[in-house]
Amino acid sequence: MEVREYLMGRWERIHAFEKEELRRSPPEKRLRQFFSLLELARALGWETSTPQEIEEVRRRWRKIKGCRE
Repeated sequence: MEVREYLMGRWERIHAFEKEELRRSPPEKRLRQFFSLLELARALGWETSTPQEIEEVRRRWRKIKGCRE
């Protein structure tokens, strides 16, 4: 159980570091990163266009974020 607790704590520290790093990033950098991801999605054919697809993506994000539907 100690190993599991150590690993969970490690991931929590990593998450906190990444969150702080993102918070300190200038808006211009975050916007460039967002557009890079958007372009990658388009290049891979991952665009959503129908209302059903968009709602499915939103539903999945709510699930990932732990929001109730």
